[in-house]
Amino acid sequence: MHNIFRRILFSTFSARLLGIVTLLYTMYYLYWRARYSLNMDALFLALPLLLAEIQGTFNFALFLLMTWDITPVPHDAAPPDHSVDILIPTYNEDLSILKITILGALNVRYPHKTWVLDDGRRPAMCKLCQEMGVGYLTRPDNKHHKAGNINAALAQTDGEFVAIFDADHIPLPTFLDHTLGYFMDEKVAFVQTPQEFYNLDSIQHCTDWQKHVTWHEQSMFYRVIQPGKNRWNAAFWCGSGSVMRRSALTSVGGIATESVTEDIHTSLRLHAAGWKSVYHDEVLCMGLAPQDFLSFTIQRLRWAQGAMQVLRRESPIFKKGLSLPQRLNYISSMFTYFESFQRLMYTLTPAVVLITALLPINVGIAAFLIRFLPYFILGQAANIALGRGHFKVLETDRFNLLKMTTFIKATFVLLGFDPKSFKVTPKAASQKGVVMTLLRPYYVLMGMLIIGMVVGALRLAGLFGPFANPGALWMSEIWTLYNLWLMNRGVRSAVKHITRRNTYRFPVHVPVTMITRKQRLSGVTENLHAQGIAILTDNALLQTDQVRVLIHLPHTLVSGDLQVSFNKQAGSEQLQYAGKTDHMWISGGIFIPDSTIGGNAIDGFLISIMDQQLQIYNELNKLEQEMLERIA
Repeated sequence: MHNIFRRILFSTFSARLLGIVTLLYTMYYLYWRARYSLNMDALFLALPLLLAEIQGTFNFALFLLMTWDITPVPHDAAPPDHSVDILIPTYNEDLSILKITILGALNVRYPHKTWVLDDGRRPAMCKLCQEMGVGYLTRPDNKHHKAGNINAALAQTDGEFVAIFDADHIPLPTFLDHTLGYFMDEKVAFVQTPQEFYNLDSIQHCTDWQKHVTWHEQSMFYRVIQPGKNRWNAAFWCGSGSVMRRSALTSVGGIATESVTEDIHTSLRLHAAGWKSVYHDEVLCMGLAPQDFLSFTIQRLRWAQGAMQVLRRESPIFKKGLSLPQRLNYISSMFTYFESFQRLMYTLTPAVVLITALLPINVGIAAFLIRFLPYFILGQAANIALGRGHFKVLETDRFNLLKMTTFIKATFVLLGFDPKSFKVTPKAASQKGVVMTLLRPYYVLMGMLIIGMVVGALRLAGLFGPFANPGALWMSEIWTLYNLWLMNRGVRSAVKHITRRNTYRFPVHVPVTMITRKQRLSGVTENLHAQGIAILTDNALLQTDQVRVLIHLPHTLVSGDLQVSFNKQAGSEQLQYAGKTDHMWISGGIFIPDSTIGGNAIDGFLISIMDQQLQIYNELNKLEQEMLERIA
């Protein structure tokens, strides 16, 4: 029954109908709010709240436009005999990250050349490229950062098409086979694919390990919004996991260098010049999501600052050559950062009401609820339906809170306060003190919410005399409590996800044998990387032990030394996996393979695991799309 309801709700007809009904009712609600409910004695509070609701309606209308039709674009098979360059720009990422990405690029089946573009000018990186048989390009400076790095490489390569992958994005073997067919249309400038991530325990993920279900903060963008942009020829380049036609890039002067978000800026110029874009909704590469709040904040700040630079310097509102739907799609993608002010208003308003006893809405509680509840319920239902199952109400609101202060800070770029430097998303260990500094505004806000709730409780208890509308105070208490609970969840998540390693270890389970001076033990990996390992065993490995480890991969045996750096008792989840009920230990540390071949074997195994996971993911997504099409 539950599945039948989901299929009906997420069908194209139901989603569109619900979206239209919601938009029409919202227009009535806003008219009523502006005409009959404003408290003229508290306009400082009433007017911003109304403007926040108007902004939400504007955003919803654009969301309805973008998600109106998410039908995949048909395409031909990849044509043979085209020249392709795979470009991997890098600056300071760990060589172990680049090594896996290069292995993935070398495994791509369609004939191509692979180039690493090293803005770090590292001899070790050059040596790694020589050992792996790929091209190495660098330049004397870092002008224009990633955009300049790619432009410099375009001048030194000659492939008809260029596939671009960030240093941590690993392509699947079929990447070019499944994307080059779109270029049979000579007006297609680029094909973008979804960005999925292999670190399912990152701060932007919500993963149920027991049910094998995961969702991340960008799921709706890549699974619904980008496919919906195809209808309007407005899907934009996301900087990685893409193929671009060289002649199209050349026609607009290469990758845009005037903002720190070269991807959407370049897309804007290509669309304005009459080129087409395609979003191919199949996961064909996997990357490393920001693992902690620091890297998450740095990445989102750069995106938001770049959007403000584009709005200021080459706004889609006035850009010549764009169709009206394209303008609206770009406006939606750039104006999304202003939702932070709306979220701040929704966070502070109930607390201000409790502290000041001033109400922004000057009507009785019953008259308000009769109109507000349909507005609220329809809005949430429409977002869920148009999100086709990828819109999670509470998680989306939690992440909107976590991004709020970052996006507000970024909007100052619109006034000319450009970022002083280009910051690459960190992929190494973070310092707890830095994360706690980023969280300070949230602690201040939580303090304000607590004060509001205390004062509100005293008002309800009658300490400040009678209050004409106690129902409004009760609503404000509940609203404030929700904001406090949600903010606490976000802060706890940020503290929990502080990264302590420079390399990410994959949560895969393979049998291992450990040999110490005194004993020989069997166990299973809790996580694995060519440079580190954690092992689940019956007995703890002492940090003084010299441990030899034999990793029993499916087709080979890898041996090496383990420098034990930690021991801890296994939790219930690990015990359940091992089929045990009593104590077990997790021991781990730096792993040093006996040979480069062993390290390569581990990297190859991890890539194969990702390939298998993605094939299952794509098949499930395909089945879901087919069911929705049948219902429609």
